[in-house]
Amino acid sequence: MLKMLAKVFDEYVNKVLRGIPERFDPQNPDPIKITIDKSFVKVFNPSIDDRILEDKLKEFYKRIHISSQ
Repeated sequence: MLKMLAKVFDEYVNKVLRGIPERFDPQNPDPIKITIDKSFVKVFNPSIDDRILEDKLKEFYKRIHISSQ
């Protein structure tokens, strides 16, 4: 599992994310950020439904977005 997490990190280490709070805008999340987060979750739960995962991440991002303004 650690190797899988390292692989995800290595894949995105040089990507540039939007600033906060734009990164966590639930209506328009940073595509790199949401892909990174989905990849990390999939390491722990590979069978999770992509649509459910994305919806849950957007709910989480909404909380971050509100608290960062």
